[in-house]
Amino acid sequence: MPAPLRILFVLEYYAPHIGGAEILFQTMAENLAADGHRVTVFTKRLPGCAAREDLNGVRILRTSLPPPRRFWFTFAVFPALVRLAREAEVIHASTYGGTFSASLAGRLTGRPVVLTVHEIWMDRWRRVPFVPLWQRWSGPLQERFLLHQPYQAYLPVSRATRQALERHMPGAHPVHLVPAAVSIPADLRRQGEPKGGARAFVYFGRPGHWRGVDVLLRAFAGFLRGGGDATLDLILGREPRREFQALSGLMGTLGAGDRIRILDPLPREALFQSLLRYDAAVFPSLSEGFGLAAAEACALGIPVVASSAGALPEVVSGWHLMVPPGDEAALAEALAKASARRWDWSPPRAFPVDDTMRALYAVYRSLIP
Repeated sequence: MPAPLRILFVLEYYAPHIGGAEILFQTMAENLAADGHRVTVFTKRLPGCAAREDLNGVRILRTSLPPPRRFWFTFAVFPALVRLAREAEVIHASTYGGTFSASLAGRLTGRPVVLTVHEIWMDRWRRVPFVPLWQRWSGPLQERFLLHQPYQAYLPVSRATRQALERHMPGAHPVHLVPAAVSIPADLRRQGEPKGGARAFVYFGRPGHWRGVDVLLRAFAGFLRGGGDATLDLILGREPRREFQALSGLMGTLGAGDRIRILDPLPREALFQSLLRYDAAVFPSLSEGFGLAAAEACALGIPVVASSAGALPEVVSGWHLMVPPGDEAALAEALAKASARRWDWSPPRAFPVDDTMRALYAVYRSLIP
């Protein structure tokens, strides 16, 4: 049996922070620990979280930082990482928080650094909503700088992300597809064809730049004005705060009354139970590196209305409808089709944890003597 590995994850966010990337890394870290490997996660400290904690076999070290926390975590935590890197055999970072510090710690200690790549935005920064103009123009420069650090391997989470990475960085270091894993309790899956038209829609996830929730809100208002009869619940994270406040303000201008509600995020098991009460889930992303929330909804057997952005065509299956990203009229029409039970169908797709871990181990073993 191969000797146990010592892995250092450098992640801007980790559990209990809620998000697709956090779920992916918690899955990988805990499966590595369960297989007997020594796993350390270095991350930002969240309110109410201990500075040090062992969670399901994973050692978590959380650092407190002054504002702006993302800047300091990305560029200034490498002194702390150097000591941790010397104890590790491989450093695993994630786009983009912490990547510069992780790559510098790797250079100073001679440890290989691998980078999980969730999305490539580049020129799309020019069209990103909810951010200042200066950030739209500086975003591509920052992204290009961070991607060009000397990593020993890039690990995109989908074919769409891999293609974007290879397009913007031809001749980059080895690129290995390590897909996100989708794990749903078997007893929760809804079986059979939808029995009626959709009257209760749900979106769950973050209110981030590219999630397209503003597009969904305007499309749903148009659907109601066109005679639609349904409700929309947003199980919405509160971060990024600026986007959450902008969406809350937009809701007040739509005249939808109590047809749209914002609900608090839920732990995963409770979330899955809650989702089964809805007729359909909606994911109007403008860009998507993988689309874990959409993949989870499909795995639950919930019909999905989604944009065709990024990797969503790779992960959406079962009963579904696809629309062009950012097209409010097409999304409103798709909501009307869902209400009339006019779904498209494709065979269900699976993303097993074993496939993710097998691909990850292959990368680690290729880098560690």
